[in-house]
Amino acid sequence: MKFIKRVVLRTVCFPQDLIGLIALSVVCLVGGFRLFCIHGVFSVELDVRTWLGRKYAGWGGTTFSPHCVMFGNGQVRDDVIKHELVHCEQYEAAAVASAALAAGVWLVTGHALYAASQCVLAPWVIMGAAYATAWLRNEESVYRGAHIEEAAYGANKHDH
Repeated sequence: MKFIKRVVLRTVCFPQDLIGLIALSVVCLVGGFRLFCIHGVFSVELDVRTWLGRKYAGWGGTTFSPHCVMFGNGQVRDDVIKHELVHCEQYEAAAVASAALAAGVWLVTGHALYAASQCVLAPWVIMGAAYATAWLRNEESVYRGAHIEEAAYGANKHDH
């Protein structure tokens, strides 16, 4: 049953992961140092000798989609991995929510293309809304004040 659930989750996340893999491919071409898979997440580490690697020097990582992460050079450390894995879980939840929403839209309206576009784009809208909400709350830092970042930074305070 665990295997079946994993296949269903990966299938639901596939549209976003396809876009994430395209982003990782571009990053790899213009500044990637090493491609690898960690905890089922496709990852690339930036090369400090490239413009992209220098631009993001000291930056921990960026999650592009439920299973695609970019790490700064030398930043593939336990604390950064835990942080980005929390974002991966958040993207998975957003992908599941968006798939359910898209199915409902399709059933009610019969517009499959519109439903599919909602399914693909909704996770990034949901994640972006967290930063917009932090800005609207007048958080001192929009980045650190977003609930998705609070959760990700909290992952290093205690193990799940």
